[in-house]
Amino acid sequence: MDKKISVIMSAYNENIEWFEKSLISILNQTIKEIEVILIIDNPNNIELINIAKKYSQKDNRIKLLINKENKGLVYCLNKGLEMSTTDIIARMDSDDISELNRLKIQLDYLNNYHNCVLCGTQAIFIDENDNILKQRDIVPNKFKDIKKVIKYRNVFYHPSIMFRKKNIIDIGGYRDIKYAEDYDLITRLILSGKEVHNINKVLLKYRIRNNSITQSNDNIQKNSEKYIKYNLKNNIIDNTKFFLCKDKFTLKDKIIRKLDRGIYKLNLILIGEK
Repeated sequence: MDKKISVIMSAYNENIEWFEKSLISILNQTIKEIEVILIIDNPNNIELINIAKKYSQKDNRIKLLINKENKGLVYCLNKGLEMSTTDIIARMDSDDISELNRLKIQLDYLNNYHNCVLCGTQAIFIDENDNILKQRDIVPNKFKDIKKVIKYRNVFYHPSIMFRKKNIIDIGGYRDIKYAEDYDLITRLILSGKEVHNINKVLLKYRIRNNSITQSNDNIQKNSEKYIKYNLKNNIIDNTKFFLCKDKFTLKDKIIRKLDRGIYKLNLILIGEK
């Protein structure tokens, strides 16, 4: 059976119950021609390793890699790309839950929209007990709307994305920008002239942990600062445009400090101006 999709999952210290639910939601997809590249990034987590081995022995679609030391998410994602044997790659986090028709819907979408190289989906939030939460962030689905908003914040749920491997390889894969590697990847795709979409269907249950809610604003601010400083230092890619007019911005630390009002307020990557 020829594989059509490679699903990349990385796990470190995930709750075992959540991990199993996440993995099962992929193995039980309506489309069966998949391979699951499962990377355990904690060689000391024996319980997690044993569970992963149990599933890999039962289902030969799983390619299991146990890192000899903690390598980090970006290493695991790029290693997963290297291990994959298909042209289409899907992401999945080890504590979220995919709807059982997610991969089929996304594959059909990419087959129907050849100009789109990456597609995400809508998501609902669940708590630590799988209860559906009332809050929800509806992301734009059309490319023209995504370009307007992506300057200010990430509008993709990383564990919901599916993409064409060639286009990701062409821009160098994932880069090690902590907690913003997906945002960086997607902005570089757009800056390279590619289209990215969101499918306007809820195909993912995105888990919100108790500590992630209280820490989210601080984390976003810190990560935004890191991201912007990285952009300013490295220019991301050669054709990146920066608005650095003296009457609007100065390259002082005080600019960075203005980030306390929201998500990725100042990106300086003016994609909409491309």
